Amino acid sequence: MRCAKRQAENRLVPAYCRTLALVAAMRGATLWVGQTRYGLALRSIKDDEEAAGAFGIDTLRIKRADLVASAAMAGLTGGIYGAYSAWTRSWDPW
Repeated sequence: MRCAKRQAENRLVPAYCRTLALVAAMRGATLWVGQTRYGLALRSIKDDEEAAGAFGIDTLRIKRADLVASAAMAGLTGGIYGAYSAWTRSWDPW
């Protein structure tokens, strides 16, 4: 029993490392975007969308790009979780 438990713990290490790398990459990307012109546009839209539009920011385009970026992050996270859950619980169909 102990050996089986240890093998199960060792199988989780690659999934943990992938998840940790993904979280670090997403956090880094978020911090980087916050320092760009795009991040400034996002903050200005958050504060006052009408004023941002008056200053020439295409609010619809920025909001669409933000939606796509957040959906991509959610999709990557779901893909990692799906690979993990299908691999560790292949005996459980639900």
